[in-house]
Amino acid sequence: MPMVSKTLSKKTLKLKQSVPPPKTPDPVDGRRHIELQTDSYLEQLTDTVAEAEMSTQTDPFRDRPSTPLFIPAKAGLDATTQIEAGDLFDFDFEVEPLLEVLVGKCLEQGLMEVMEEEELAAMRAHQQHYEQVKATELASVQRLEAAELRKQEEKARRLEQARARATAETHLREKVAAATFARGYIKGLTGTVYGRLQDSGFFFDPVQREVEQQVMPWLKEETQKIVARQATARAVVASVVADALRKAEAQAQQEQADRNAAKAEYEAELARIAAAEAAARAEAQELEGWKRDSTAVLAALASTLAEKITEVKAALEQQNGAPPSDEEVFTEMLSKAMVEKDAIRAALLEAKQAADEKAAAEAAAAAEQAGAADQGPPAAEDAAAE
Repeated sequence: MPMVSKTLSKKTLKLKQSVPPPKTPDPVDGRRHIELQTDSYLEQLTDTVAEAEMSTQTDPFRDRPSTPLFIPAKAGLDATTQIEAGDLFDFDFEVEPLLEVLVGKCLEQGLMEVMEEEELAAMRAHQQHYEQVKATELASVQRLEAAELRKQEEKARRLEQARARATAETHLREKVAAATFARGYIKGLTGTVYGRLQDSGFFFDPVQREVEQQVMPWLKEETQKIVARQATARAVVASVVADALRKAEAQAQQEQADRNAAKAEYEAELARIAAAEAAARAEAQELEGWKRDSTAVLAALASTLAEKITEVKAALEQQNGAPPSDEEVFTEMLSKAMVEKDAIRAALLEAKQAADEKAAAEAAAAAEQAGAADQGPPAAEDAAAE
């Protein structure tokens, strides 16, 4: 039995020595293994062991010997017992189950290691096959994705070309429609514009415009001045009449005899008032005559202007041998109108000067009459007193 145990132990040792320990599988293509430390404390690994030389100096004295152990003195009686070989322990019998367990465990461990290696080899083969299939599928997927991407890009390009073509056709149709509408709209626009400008008064007669803007305002202003002078004359006459009435009443209250003289003076004042009113009516009639004359002058100017336009057109047609344009007629009429304008302005200035002189003379006469009226009642009182 001891021989069998020794043989099994030797076989187990040989089996352990023949079976290499498991190692890490080889790295995948494109990768490599790196040695790492898995201990709790990292240690710096170097190719050469660090060496250092040290020295010390001892004292010349000898060291003190060590203190001996304390051994207490024996107490009691010593006793002995004789045990022969095989009385308490049989090595061969006791070691057999232990060897069976060890051999069984070693065999089981070896089988497990072999199975693990086979399983690792199968796993590596399966992994390589899986990677090959995955690479093939990835290549096919990438090829399909590239083909689909090219199809999408071609489709997008075709759609963009179709959109651009449709947009260009739409713009072309809009341009053609706009050009057609513009030609149709502008066709009769020139005549309409000239007609509207003529109706709105853009083309006007300069002589008529000057008469309306300069002569008529001056005429109205002069008329207002004359009317104002008439109103002033009436106010002066009214004040003179009121003064005369007050003085006549005072004279009537003071002396009965003075009433006859005041009555006579009053009648004389009434006569003068009637004369002033007659003069005012004459001025009003003269103003009406001025208005009629100005209206007649404007009508004559209009008829004369029409005749002159006809004459200018006929003269330009004879001179050029062709019907004149409106611009030529307008230029010729403007030159003649400027000459006539100067003549009319000179005539109007003379008329205005004559009217101013006449108004000044009438104002002086009215002032003299007012002064004579103020001096009349005292003279009548002096005559009555005498």
